[in-house]
Amino acid sequence: APYRQLFWIMTTQLEIVECWDRGVKAALANDYDKALESFDKIADPRCYVLFDMGSVCLKKCDLKRASKHFDAAVKKDQHLAVGYFQRAIVKHKLREYQAAQEDFEKTFKLLRGNKLIDYKQMGMPMKLYSSEVLYNQALNYIFLGDGDKAKKSLENAIDEKMTAAHDIADKALAAAKKGDLFELYLLPTEALFKPPAYKTEVIGRSAEYMGHAKVLSSWDQDKTAGFEGVKRVQSPTPTRKRGDGISPGPGTISPVPRSP
Repeated sequence: APYRQLFWIMTTQLEIVECWDRGVKAALANDYDKALESFDKIADPRCYVLFDMGSVCLKKCDLKRASKHFDAAVKKDQHLAVGYFQRAIVKHKLREYQAAQEDFEKTFKLLRGNKLIDYKQMGMPMKLYSSEVLYNQALNYIFLGDGDKAKKSLENAIDEKMTAAHDIADKALAAAKKGDLFELYLLPTEALFKPPAYKTEVIGRSAEYMGHAKVLSSWDQDKTAGFEGVKRVQSPTPTRKRGDGISPGPGTISPVPRSP
C-alpha cells in the first residue's frame, strides 16, 4: 500500500509538471488559449504557475482574470516581487491607480535595497530591476496627478540604471518635464516560470520508456511475466527496492523550496 501511494503521488506530480511545461511552451509560441487550457488542468497550482497564468492573461488583455491569478500568486508567496510588479501593471491598465501604486511600492520594498532580483535559479530567465519599477511608478504618479513625485521617481530610476534599455528613463523624464506621457514598461514574453529541468527530463525518459515497453501476453513454463527486455523474476508479483523513485539527482540545488 505505501508503494502504491508513493507511485500515485509521483504520477500526479509528473502530470502537473507536464501540464505546466506544455502551457509554458504554448505561451512562448503565442498560443495563449492553449497555454491556459494546459494550466487550467492543474487542480491546485503553485504560485509560479499562477504567475504564468496571470502573465498569459495579461498578454491576452484579459485584465480581470490576470488580476485574479496574480492575487492568488502573491497570496501563496508574499515575497514574490515580480508578482506584485505584474499586478501593479494590471491595476494601472484597469485605471486603479492607487492600488497600482501600492503594488509598485511593495515591489520596490521587496528588492530590499538591491538593484535587481535574478529569477534564473527559480526557473524564469529574467531579472527584475529597481529602475524598471521606479519608471512605471513614475508614470502611475502622473495619473494620480502628482507630477513632482513622478519626476523624482524618474530621477531615481536614472540613478538605478543598469542596462542600456534603462535609458528610457532619461527620455521619460524629458517628456514629463514637457507635460507629456510615456509608455508603460512591460516584461518580455519569455518572463514565465518554467518547471525544473530535471523534472521535465524525467517526463521525457518516462515517455520514451513507455514507448518502447511491450507487455508479454502469456506466461511461460516458469510462470514469469513482465516487459520485453526485462530480466525474468521468480514471482509474478513485481517488487520494488527501497529508495526506488524519482530523484533530482546529486548536485541539484534550488534557491527556494520548489514543487509544481
